[in-house]
Amino acid sequence: MWESVENYLKVSELKDRYLYQICARNSDLGIWLKDNNSFLISRFKFDMNFLFEEIHWDVCTHFGTVKPIKEIEICPIKNAGRKRDWNEIGKESNKMREMVERKEIDEFHICMYENEIEILNYLNTKEKEIFGVNGT
Repeated sequence: MWESVENYLKVSELKDRYLYQICARNSDLGIWLKDNNSFLISRFKFDMNFLFEEIHWDVCTHFGTVKPIKEIEICPIKNAGRKRDWNEIGKESNKMREMVERKEIDEFHICMYENEIEILNYLNTKEKEIFGVNGT
């Protein structure tokens, strides 16, 4: 699907924290996170909806799965994509942090973002506005 798309925006053309229409494995919209070279998307899997990052096609030959097609708008959510510091999450996360440090689980799959629910609502609402549906 995304492999066949030839006309897409290159990394140098993207604006940090802007929403883009994307051709990707798991979403049609994503917020570009310049520091991560990835798009923050709303992903649906096993009846769960969560934030997930997919990498720009040009950044990594093995894991790049996103080709941005069109800039939509600046993301109105402050600090969109900023991951919470473990200390900000609180003591209840100590067990998870210890598991990550022991490499029993991958932090990538349990990371929490600031304004996570607000970002999910924004992405899901935009997807419904633009495409008439939620979830890819």
